[in-house]
Amino acid sequence: SLCSWSAWFKTHYTNYDKVPSKRELIIKYQIHHSRMIDELRNKRLVEGEKVFADEANRFSLEIKPNLTLDGKPDLIAFSGDKATVYECKSGVQKDSHPTQLMIYLYCLPCCLDQYKNIKLEGRLWYYPNTWIEITQSMIDKRFIDDLNYWLKILGSDNPPVKVPSKNECSFCN
Repeated sequence: SLCSWSAWFKTHYTNYDKVPSKRELIIKYQIHHSRMIDELRNKRLVEGEKVFADEANRFSLEIKPNLTLDGKPDLIAFSGDKATVYECKSGVQKDSHPTQLMIYLYCLPCCLDQYKNIKLEGRLWYYPNTWIEITQSMIDKRFIDDLNYWLKILGSDNPPVKVPSKNECSFCN
């Protein structure tokens, strides 16, 4: 969604009425997503890599008081002096997915000591066999400036202007 007001609202408020979810779809997603992580973990272990999944990868980057950027990459596999950060997606490709992984590549060395001197790469896996590579070189000055721009908006006490549209508002909960 391109609606910065919606993102700002969700940053500042958590207890609000949400559109009812489609529980069956969520359960199917969770089951399939867990399977993807399990299959990927097993494959990486067979390759001799050291693997960390889910909660072991959780990070929190304090942007300012009362604003923290949290994340939890699906799986991180170490091989020598490099690590690959994996994000598993069982649905359709979205433009936000590479950005999500780029944020992980930026935040991990800032938050977790074990990634400070490691060459990080990223791989998005769309089931069953589509892979997208995200390189550390993509985390350049422009990306960091853009990320900080949006974090400043999300962390502001003043909401951005609402720009409602039928398409954008259909994603809001």
